[in-house]
Amino acid sequence: MNEELKAQLTAQLAGCRELVKAYEKLGMAGNFGRMLIWKDIEQGEKALASGSDPWMQDALGALKNCK
Repeated sequence: MNEELKAQLTAQLAGCRELVKAYEKLGMAGNFGRMLIWKDIEQGEKALASGSDPWMQDALGALKNCK
């Protein structure tokens, strides 16, 4: 497992979780965006747990779109 990639993915997951909190504050208006980001967060967590560099790289690319 690439430790630098793991660190980048972990940081990106944290940032996206903060964005989810902002969407939650919007109430119903933020539900769609929150759900889309949360789907990517779940995939990122699975990729991180797997330790697969290609899967983590894909997840990192998807999560970069949430900011």
